[in-house]
Amino acid sequence: MPGAAMPPRLAATVALLRAGHRGPEVLLTERPATMAFGPRLHVFPGGALDPADADPALLARLRPSRIGDPARLHGAPFAVAAIREAWEEAGVLLASGPGLPSMPAPADAAGSSFRDLVLERELELRGDWLAPLSRWVTPPVVPRRYDARFFVAWLPDDAAPAFDPREVVGHDWMTPVAASTADRSSVEAPNFRVNQNTM
Repeated sequence: MPGAAMPPRLAATVALLRAGHRGPEVLLTERPATMAFGPRLHVFPGGALDPADADPALLARLRPSRIGDPARLHGAPFAVAAIREAWEEAGVLLASGPGLPSMPAPADAAGSSFRDLVLERELELRGDWLAPLSRWVTPPVVPRRYDARFFVAWLPDDAAPAFDPREVVGHDWMTPVAASTADRSSVEAPNFRVNQNTM
């Protein structure tokens, strides 16, 4: 008798958009071959929730989304996680505040937590820049499972993406149509299913 399916880990992902010559382009990052989940896949920045994403002091710095129903579908910790992952994996900080210019690059922030950096610099996390997109759950047959909330956000005007080579080995900006029709040997989607009950 097969064993019970592993419960999925909560996760958040953000699709970053910018204006291109042929319309909006979305950022896809390539995961290292050494990753336990989705090696060599091209994905949006994202990852599992961290306990600090639900810290009341950090949540107090989050400006809530004006779109959708965050309490039902995404919730504040998922918005914090999406903002944190965009910073950690792509160097894009969806935030504002007086301490923004002094925010270090992720690679230079060793030893400092995202929570501490946000609080020390009195940053406001811009959940209102995030639009809820969907919720996807890895199917039970996959050993490493995620219950992922997806957001979409425009790249801030002054943002210059920078990538941690431990997390990202390549990246590309593509139109959504090009990304969806790309050769699947170079751009693939994780083996997820949509949880229709939460959309």
